[in-house]
Amino acid sequence: MGDRIFLPANEPLYDKISIYGAVNKPGDFEYRNGDTVGRIIQLALGLWTNADSEHVKITRFISNESQYKEIIVSFKTQPDFPLKSDDRVMVYERSNFREKYVVHIIGEVKYPGYYPIVEGKTRLSEVIEAAGGFTEYASLFQAQMQRMKREEWVDPELSRL
Repeated sequence: MGDRIFLPANEPLYDKISIYGAVNKPGDFEYRNGDTVGRIIQLALGLWTNADSEHVKITRFISNESQYKEIIVSFKTQPDFPLKSDDRVMVYERSNFREKYVVHIIGEVKYPGYYPIVEGKTRLSEVIEAAGGFTEYASLFQAQMQRMKREEWVDPELSRL
């Protein structure tokens, strides 16, 4: 009761800064004097876990639309790096960040399925334990393990299409 809601006309944001890439809410934000790399990342609701915060690229236009310069800053060491109106900030993803490795167990275990592993660290016994152990019908003598290289993987959905 008594509340008022005011919706202004949709006008283009001339004083804006933009952020894209490995952030939770990419897009355009109203520029305010004193905005920094840290502030726009905060407005974008933070970085993804795999964001490369050491190499944040700022594209800054100079005098006209066709001239610009690119500035690389580290969010970790330079969160207070000042931004200017119409700056475009790009946060890149790190490739191969925490590769997701899994094994697929089928056959006579209590819970067949896919299980996450840490390459080079997870032991077969740990995966069997995670799968609930062997059933009474398991034949260890006939057990098989197949190891495939990534390039040998076949996407069943792609094959189906």
